[in-house]
Amino acid sequence: VTIKIVLDLCTLITLPQRKLPTLTKAKEVLTDYKEIQKLNTSLTSNDWRKQFSKIGDPPQLQSYQDKDGKTNELRKQRWVDWTRAEGDIDQKDTAAETLQKVGADKLAPAERIQLHAMIQALAESAAALANYLGEVAAAATELDEANIKEQLQLPVFGEGAKTADELTEDRIKTANGNPSDRNKLCGSDTDGTAKAQTLSALLYCICAGDSSDDGGRLKACTNEQTAAQNANTGTTNIHTDTKMLISKFPHPYAEEVTVDELQTVVTTFLTTKKSKAQKTFLGSFTTTDCGGKSGSGLCEHYKTSTKRNSATIKQIRWVKALLDVARKLRQQKSTADHITNLAKQLANLKQQPFNLKPQLELHNHLKQAMGQLAPPPEANTQAQWQQKKKQCEAIKKATQCREKQPTC
Repeated sequence: VTIKIVLDLCTLITLPQRKLPTLTKAKEVLTDYKEIQKLNTSLTSNDWRKQFSKIGDPPQLQSYQDKDGKTNELRKQRWVDWTRAEGDIDQKDTAAETLQKVGADKLAPAERIQLHAMIQALAESAAALANYLGEVAAAATELDEANIKEQLQLPVFGEGAKTADELTEDRIKTANGNPSDRNKLCGSDTDGTAKAQTLSALLYCICAGDSSDDGGRLKACTNEQTAAQNANTGTTNIHTDTKMLISKFPHPYAEEVTVDELQTVVTTFLTTKKSKAQKTFLGSFTTTDCGGKSGSGLCEHYKTSTKRNSATIKQIRWVKALLDVARKLRQQKSTADHITNLAKQLANLKQQPFNLKPQLELHNHLKQAMGQLAPPPEANTQAQWQQKKKQCEAIKKATQCREKQPTC
């Protein structure tokens, strides 16, 4: 067996021990949204806030209730956020601190109302962003680190085992078609295509010798491997040999697993396959089987329709599983970038309240300045009043005259 095959197998089998990219959780980026809602709530009236106060024993925040049998959809949707904000500022000092952060703690009542109207519009924009962010995160649960790690463990060890130490004879057999002996697990001209579907089974087929051949002392993959314990006529010690081989691997790379690395190592490993007539094999094939003897072969054996047909190899479960993990890692990266972008938008919204008070002050200054530029009302002096009175009396007398004598 070539050193290249052994190194690729080492890389593949130690994948579950490697660091994986992480997906930012929605709750980790919603802090800015919560701060916006705290400010929004801090500016509301005490009467409004009373409906969110805690009641009962022990005190608990109130849940949404329909009013007069009618549902206010927006209020119902926002209720959880509002009650959470009230819970965060149920102490008077906390509300004061929140207002002080944006310079709104000493506003006149009218200015406070104006600022609140501006904050409400901003809070609605933030709520829409936060809701969408939650939807994106909820749809990406299968892309989190723990889920992907589990999907890496399955093609390596099979169901029920997350590490090499957890491998047992039954677990190896169950994950690989329940073979009764080595030839059925690894394949032969007589037994046909290998049943092996996991990478740990592949390692056994390629590297572990037959214990009945020279006492199992064949060192196919490393000089450090100890004598094989399992005979090719059964599976009693298949797990013992497999765990021994995995224990000889060096520590895995410290770097995170990447999409390109995963795709490359799978693809390059599959290029090591060899073909003879209507058979394809991975490892070292000498005669008719992969029985673990130096005179036959240490390999996985697959029957194919033609010499160059590799479709069977591509359908091996571990191959498909790892390529699927690569696809999910790519999807995870795209989702992570999307979440980061949404988080930046929320962070920008959180900064806007710091600019609202200066805007409010500018508005009030402009209003005051416009008032000063307007022409003052005419002075209502006593002389002017007397003159207007005489004019009115003259008009009145003239009108009465015409009513009595039209020709007057």
